[in-house]
Amino acid sequence: MKSACTWQYQVIRLWEISADSLLQLEQPALAALVGLTRLQQPQEELPRALRAIRSVPDAIERQRLLTALVTLLPTEEVTQMIEKLLEESETLLLDTPYLRRIRELGREEGLQTGVQIGREEGVQIGREEGVQIGREEGVQIGREEGVQTGVQIGREEGLRQAILEGVVRKFDPPTTDYRQLMQHLEQIHQPDVLQQILLALLDAPEMATMLRLAEETAVNA
Repeated sequence: MKSACTWQYQVIRLWEISADSLLQLEQPALAALVGLTRLQQPQEELPRALRAIRSVPDAIERQRLLTALVTLLPTEEVTQMIEKLLEESETLLLDTPYLRRIRELGREEGLQTGVQIGREEGVQIGREEGVQIGREEGVQIGREEGVQTGVQIGREEGLRQAILEGVVRKFDPPTTDYRQLMQHLEQIHQPDVLQQILLALLDAPEMATMLRLAEETAVNA
């Protein structure tokens, strides 16, 4: 009778790792996660991340990694820095259905939340002026919450794409295994957990290891 296998992984928090340490691994799929690390010298580290991604020969994979890189950047200031480094062809790649969907989701959820908060505050105040102010404040709060939700979803999607791209480069799995892994990842909505799966890819000896890990994690998610 075979004994049940157990897996042990060291918890690594990307936000505690320096961008330089991550880039030294020279893995394009990991370079896309540089925005989740400690950017100590972004003027040097962002160009290094771009060079790593540009080294990927497959155009579709480069687009996915570039999208993940921009999606996971922490601030508008850093985003503007990376945009100045992009070539014209790369800037066009950022206008993808995925990024448009994230922006639209943020706008829709922000509007719905804003309208609801505005109505509740307006009724409580009971005055015409109070209704107007409540709606304006509600829309603002709703928009902020909508943007936060969009960023959260964007980070999850970026991590999933990075895992899938890394698996393709390392194992070149059959389509059935790839789809099975993708289905498991879609059930996981915690960025920290997705980060651990991505880091586990570095030491995984075979595709079956990644499938088992993703399946067990999805069941417990």
